[in-house]
Amino acid sequence: MTGYEAGQTNETTAPLTTDDENVKIRYVVGTTVPKNWTPFIAVHAEGSVSEIRLQRARMVGGEPPRGWLLREPRSPYFVEEEEVPRTGVYVERSWQRARWLGGRTFIWIGRRKTAGRGEGWSQLLFDQIVDLQTKKIEP
Repeated sequence: MTGYEAGQTNETTAPLTTDDENVKIRYVVGTTVPKNWTPFIAVHAEGSVSEIRLQRARMVGGEPPRGWLLREPRSPYFVEEEEVPRTGVYVERSWQRARWLGGRTFIWIGRRKTAGRGEGWSQLLFDQIVDLQTKKIEP
């Protein structure tokens, strides 16, 4: 099972229903993200008060990374801030195969880094009010 598939099996939240007819809204402290998401938090670089690095973290109830890229054995694991744009990063690992002169075959594992889908991609939201009549979430 890939990380993406594991994230799709995330538990669903409780339905937005109540027995009290006077209740019109519901306050949601925070939503969850797929299990395959690995957060990185901003920390100061050692010996600096202005330089920021991103340190691998883990969501409450989250699972350890399944992929080889984030399962780096050393801890703490850092990524330089300038490597991650505001839209996020999507890194894909796949097998590569090529033929050379004389029909010789070369196989290796390649990695591709592309921009993410933006800040709202994780669907992580905080401090939301849900209108129970229309099921609409308001910021």
